[in-house]
Amino acid sequence: MFRFNRFNLVKCVFGIVFYFLISITVTGALETTIAQNYYSKATLTLRAPNYVVNSYTELVELMAQVFEHRETEFAVDFSYIPNNVSDEIRNALAEMKRIVPYDYWHYKRARWSYSSNSATISLTYKTTFTQEEELEDALLPIISPWFNLSTYEKIKAVHDWIVNNLEYDTSYSRYTAYEAFFDKSAVCEGYSLLTYKMFSLLNVDVSLISGTADGGDHMWNMVKLCCAEDCKWFHLDVTWDDPLPGGMLKYNYFLLSDEEISQDHTISENFGISAPVNFDQWQSACSLLVPLPSGKNVFNYQVARTTKRDRLPAKCKPMGLRVNNGVLTLLVDLPTFAESMDFYLGIYAPAINANDIILIINNGQELNWLSNGLKAWLSNSVGNINQSVSLYIKPEDLPQGRYYFYLLAVPANDISLTNYYLWSTTYIQDQ
Repeated sequence: MFRFNRFNLVKCVFGIVFYFLISITVTGALETTIAQNYYSKATLTLRAPNYVVNSYTELVELMAQVFEHRETEFAVDFSYIPNNVSDEIRNALAEMKRIVPYDYWHYKRARWSYSSNSATISLTYKTTFTQEEELEDALLPIISPWFNLSTYEKIKAVHDWIVNNLEYDTSYSRYTAYEAFFDKSAVCEGYSLLTYKMFSLLNVDVSLISGTADGGDHMWNMVKLCCAEDCKWFHLDVTWDDPLPGGMLKYNYFLLSDEEISQDHTISENFGISAPVNFDQWQSACSLLVPLPSGKNVFNYQVARTTKRDRLPAKCKPMGLRVNNGVLTLLVDLPTFAESMDFYLGIYAPAINANDIILIINNGQELNWLSNGLKAWLSNSVGNINQSVSLYIKPEDLPQGRYYFYLLAVPANDISLTNYYLWSTTYIQDQ
């Protein structure tokens, strides 16, 4: 027979080993991921000055790559027959505003010469590829502490940094993200482009919106927030939130709906993106969900045959144990989270192997040792889970001893382990 007991976390070897091994596994991977995220463009090279495109789609893809690398001249051969080569190039250039908006707004002009099946294209830009690399290098130490924040917190951090560090350029001569950052001054275009760059590096979905405001041309941003699977876009105008020197930080144009921004802004181009809802109303509905973890949150409870679902993690009892069809079964019951999470299920069984940890993986279909590689039970899930996981063993076949069960919830794709929920419980087999 078996009984359930309260478990002292401080004395639990599993907790120490689990955290230690995961930390070792992910530390190098984190540095590699950051490096790939920020410097991926530096490793891409255009292979030759002449390219062959087989369709208009390939021409657009090539043009986007050329824009990203700030290539100033290239030749292209058309293996298909365009109706008009000049129109084909002109249309591809126009699509850059939608496909690579950041690079498009750093582009000045294009010239080309062409025949019936080839063209040589010359491009000029407001910034060089080297300057863009310098900008990313300078931004990295600023934004690195924000990687593990929620999307909302990232948006607020970028908004506040831009507003607190930039001044509007009354000479109307600074238009780029590079100038905005290094000169700490720009017009609305530079404000919006630097905002776009910072959000892109932080993996926040962002767009550039052009229109008019206060009787003149204007640019601002839109950002996307997700509450579980409900994703919405909102307007963000950091330029108009920037006070006069000595003024206080404002949030008058922070996460607005279409209706709200239209009170004094006119949208000219938004590429089909809309902001149909008020942020406060949307967030109120979202508050009924489990928030993203902030810091390390550990909860221990006495295991039972039933689970308890609650949006407050401290009150949640997401794991239960019972015997189904003669085998030990783990019940997992999780509420819905505000954003996507990765979930890890682990069992430390010293009576079986004191030097390794059993991971439940593949949506509960497999058991594997941690020494064979770290794998999640569920990846990129918003929760709302009620699942029975068979452990494929009869209670009477288990060696006597303690079995420690852990459920770890971390923000999706966050391998730093600085913010998580960790629930623990113990099962004792004494016969």
